[in-house]
Amino acid sequence: MLDVLNIWKQEAGTEVMSPFQEEVIRHVMRRRDAVVVMPRGEARALCFQVPAMLMKGLVVVISPRCRERMVNRKLLYVRPKRLARALEWLKGREVGLFVVDEAQCMGEWRKDYVRDYARLGQLRWLFPGVPIVAMTGESGDMMRIYLSSQLWLRGWAVFEDASGRGESYMARQKRLHKNAYAKWSREDDRTLLALYESGGTVEAMAAFFGRNKGAIRSRLNKLKNC
Repeated sequence: MLDVLNIWKQEAGTEVMSPFQEEVIRHVMRRRDAVVVMPRGEARALCFQVPAMLMKGLVVVISPRCRERMVNRKLLYVRPKRLARALEWLKGREVGLFVVDEAQCMGEWRKDYVRDYARLGQLRWLFPGVPIVAMTGESGDMMRIYLSSQLWLRGWAVFEDASGRGESYMARQKRLHKNAYAKWSREDDRTLLALYESGGTVEAMAAFFGRNKGAIRSRLNKLKNC
């Protein structure tokens, strides 16, 4: 822990580390998958920047807001749209951790986000031994289930910073899906099946899509019979 504190002081410029941050960093250092719910900012970034300085291999941070660059030969920042090129470059190199920042973008209904973030599911199969940490500012059980299914997280833990919760995932999806009778898109179908296979209840899925339970059951039956 002494090394962690030294790196923390160097990166954060202070000796003060919250119990929440310490818990997340310890978990990441053990090379385990996780979903971290925490407001965007330096405090969240430190949760992967500090382990990066101590872990073997590169820590690859995938974020739509990042400036693509390499830091101290330990941290590689890449945007989702450039992921295919980055994965090609990473072949044969030691990777210690993948961080999917702004992970809620995997559930955005904008086509550019869906297309770029859909590729993240292949990380598990291309780098089976490398842990994956999803970071988001959105809370809620459905967000966790959705991310774990899309990223194929294994033995994952959830860390939620109660001091700064944002809008819940289900609340935002209800707001985005004001038209309860809108046609089902392919992405809707894919997400519905992922939530169903991850153990989501009909009630939770109805809230997620902003539709009634009958519509959810009907669509699930149709998809399962295809």
